[in-house]
Amino acid sequence: MVQAQKDSKDVEAKCDAKAKDLERQQLNGLVDKSFTDLMIKKLNIKLEATKPANLISMLETFVALLRNKTTANHVDVKLYLEDVSKLKFKMKTIDCTKLDVKLVTLH
Repeated sequence: MVQAQKDSKDVEAKCDAKAKDLERQQLNGLVDKSFTDLMIKKLNIKLEATKPANLISMLETFVALLRNKTTANHVDVKLYLEDVSKLKFKMKTIDCTKLDVKLVTLH
């Protein structure tokens, strides 16, 4: 009986791991579809040409959350948006469970 319970827990853990892996794969697919080189290029042109304060503030918050930091500035945003592959990599590898809850709530 004890062995059966252990086996059941092992199977459950493997199923949970598989489900998390599948979820991560689906999210990674969304990242690939959502962030194109052309879109980021257009965004960079818009940022350089018009410097919209609201958009810059939103992107600073976005980058701060990606970095698990309280703040980010325009240089941080520029670094993340210069190369879409770096942005995609960060979004694909971020572990949301490791983000500081206080920072997420703050933003």
